[in-house]
Amino acid sequence: MAKQHNLIRVLVADDSHVAQELLREIIDAEPDMIVVGTATTGRDTVAQVAKLRPDLVTMDVVMPEGDGITATKRIMSQCATPIAVVTATPADRFSNVSFEALAAGAVEVFGKPHRRTLSDADERAAFVRNLRYVAQVGVVSIRGPVPRSARLTAPALDGRAESALAPRSSMPETAALIAIGASTGGPPCIRTVLSSLDPSTAPPVVLVQHMGREFIPGFAAWLSETLPLQVHVATDGMRISPGQVYVAPGDLHLTLDARGKLRTEGGAAHLHQRPSVDVLFHSVAEAFGGRAVGVLLTGMGEDGAAGLLAMRTRGAVTIAQDEESCVVYGMPKAAIKGEAASMIANPLGIAWLLRQVRARSLGPPSRPLS
Repeated sequence: MAKQHNLIRVLVADDSHVAQELLREIIDAEPDMIVVGTATTGRDTVAQVAKLRPDLVTMDVVMPEGDGITATKRIMSQCATPIAVVTATPADRFSNVSFEALAAGAVEVFGKPHRRTLSDADERAAFVRNLRYVAQVGVVSIRGPVPRSARLTAPALDGRAESALAPRSSMPETAALIAIGASTGGPPCIRTVLSSLDPSTAPPVVLVQHMGREFIPGFAAWLSETLPLQVHVATDGMRISPGQVYVAPGDLHLTLDARGKLRTEGGAAHLHQRPSVDVLFHSVAEAFGGRAVGVLLTGMGEDGAAGLLAMRTRGAVTIAQDEESCVVYGMPKAAIKGEAASMIANPLGIAWLLRQVRARSLGPPSRPLS
């Protein structure tokens, strides 16, 4: 099929014909999008991608003849294409498939639209806006073993960070906690960054991952099953402990006080995000100052940059993901541009850096921010 210019060409992969038709109705109604094909099995999805060369694939996670993970792996190795996992089963036994598909190269995971989406203008606009965004993300083929350059045993620091590697910027021997923020492309990066931490020595980890609230429990469960650390969805009043990971709940801001007590709250979205990385980072800067480590990973927009700068200003070591390894070089770019990052590294480099840090007591409250 000849490529139609100025249109985002979409392949819809779903074993439900009802779901296919609903997605087609939503997508084809957009002036800049068109469904160029459909597939009902994993094997057919791979074949259709090779034949049609779409700009975007909406991938169901549970299909015959190859699930979303298998199909994603094959597409990314044979004909790299932006993939949005679109699923109606985020919280059941298939939920891990969604996150394994992200780890295999899919860009983002969304809830499957419903018939009401057709009549709900805001819901419909949000769904197609997300699809457009995924279609614009650059992806690369994954062939063979991981390149040697990515298998680092030392931090992967680029030239922009060399001047910041003064003693003040070296990793501390101990920290009260590690605060992490991520958005698009974040789940596999988070898993890599935390995978080598020793639960008997690691500081508590508090993180915000931009994601639909219905997917947060599955995300936390996936991390818990694939990491040596225990992972929890944060609840209001929960206290942090070493060797534990606390994930911000969906649609609520997460903050932390000087006693290590977590707070969840509603309120206005910050930079269109709730939970917001900035909100978490600012609370960590206020409560822990230089006794914390901040990490900002791949994601769209600027959320987290101001908060990371606040942490660095208070003496914390702050790390931003490098451009080459980001799915979307938005949040880390904003942090680096604003001189919020004292170090820059790829996920394996960040993992190496964090492994050097041992847990310390929460200690006395920090002085208030001026």
